Amino acid sequence: MLKRFCFLTGVTRFQHVSIFSKLNNLTDISTDPEYAAICGYTDDGIDNYFAPYMEKYFSDNGILDDEEKKAFRTRMKEFYDGYRFSEDSDVTLYNPVSIGRFFIGGCRFKNYWVETGSQSIVNEMIEKHRDLFRDKDEFDVGDVNIQFEVSRLFKSPSEKIIYAYLMQAGYLTIKEKREGRSYLCYPNEEVRDTMNSAVLAASYGIDVLPDEIVVLRDYFVRENTGAIIEKLKAIYRTFPYHMSVEKERLYHAILHTLLIAVRLDARAEEPSAMGRADEEVMVSGNIAYIIELKLDKSAEEALKQIKEKKYYEKYEKEGNKLHLLGINFSSNERNITEWKEEILS
Repeated sequence: MLKRFCFLTGVTRFQHVSIFSKLNNLTDISTDPEYAAICGYTDDGIDNYFAPYMEKYFSDNGILDDEEKKAFRTRMKEFYDGYRFSEDSDVTLYNPVSIGRFFIGGCRFKNYWVETGSQSIVNEMIEKHRDLFRDKDEFDVGDVNIQFEVSRLFKSPSEKIIYAYLMQAGYLTIKEKREGRSYLCYPNEEVRDTMNSAVLAASYGIDVLPDEIVVLRDYFVRENTGAIIEKLKAIYRTFPYHMSVEKERLYHAILHTLLIAVRLDARAEEPSAMGRADEEVMVSGNIAYIIELKLDKSAEEALKQIKEKKYYEKYEKEGNKLHLLGINFSSNERNITEWKEEILS
């Protein structure tokens, strides 16, 4: 007997549309572990189908060392992998749109996926419910199979409906199930940067493109403090003129949110024996920035405070490299006007 099948896919789950038969006899395989790898590339798929592209990139850029090649693949995974469609399967997938554009574009690490569609609905959600996203990496959805009508998104949606929609739209993915509840997370750096950019815009009116977050993170990793400051200046220049900036804490709040968006281990006002540094940022296993901010004072005064109160002492051990960074803001210019750094190693 001849059998015919129709495969339907889209952003939101298909709802039963009538009490009569119509198009209601559907089998939903969205979270079925048997089909967990149906919509994307696995690691094996990347290494199999895209090996010639990677080898060309290595050859064109003189990359011969195996460790460098391994680091490249690791970064690819962090940027574009991570989609998980079943709680009963550990299979994760790369975004096929992003991977295609990544290789066509000469293996440049950029945020490709967000450019393929409008983000207006998501931006509106974040604007109205910013506290559901700020400084969060885990989202309690309760049940990944939750169903809802899209119209509810524009009325008074619950927290779980918002998270469920973002999962179905590709902004969140399954992280794990604990004690009968489903938890979501951002699938990868590409999506996380996009969402953090939107949170910054909603919270402070600051216009930071997702790719700028990538650049700022790289500056910290390379310990290019001058470039970090210039990028921060450019970001603060987008600060809306009508927002009050008479308090140092607002400049600090923006900086802390940026550092979290950059996905650094940033800790605000961590206590030490003699006080609290404004920011302590672990860049890698042995590199840290200790940052003190001042408003309408001087970078020298900020740096002096770090040294006198020895905020850096708990990071002092053999092999560590510490950047002591004092930054001064001007309430008139509404930006960084001076910075001073001392490096301990």
